[in-house]
Amino acid sequence: PVLRRSLEVTFRIVGQIGDRDAERLRQYEGVEVTGAVPSIPDAVADARAGVCPVRIGAGVQNKVLEYMALGLPAVVSQMGLEGLDAVPDEDLLVADTTEQYLKCVSDLWKDVSLRHQLARNALSYVKRNHDWPVRLGPFLEYVNEPAARSARDNRDFDH
Repeated sequence: PVLRRSLEVTFRIVGQIGDRDAERLRQYEGVEVTGAVPSIPDAVADARAGVCPVRIGAGVQNKVLEYMALGLPAVVSQMGLEGLDAVPDEDLLVADTTEQYLKCVSDLWKDVSLRHQLARNALSYVKRNHDWPVRLGPFLEYVNEPAARSARDNRDFDH
């Protein structure tokens, strides 16, 4: 509601959510709750940003990576950044207070250049750091070189 005082925005909550929470959130003007969707890319195709205000959790937040992989600028909490080497203000924006979220979303809403730069950087970050061939490369090399590995392992064992 505070954001809608200065911007004509719709806050779309995508993904599973409890019925009571969904109904409560739908009471706010400008809030849309989709629930589970068959396609996240389709559900966020017209979005200007992905917001992930995670307050509890552990490890990499897949939703953050998904937004970034879609080339969608992301605003995440410090907890949402956990497990990522993404650079705040370069690959994504980080916010933990209401005021910080308001500023980040407002900046992205108003500044097309910032939105496009973060989107490009986000996608580039995901390709460099989380692409399957990049992540699996060392493992595949190891698996595909059994003879060399066996000789190396035997040599290392002898010393």
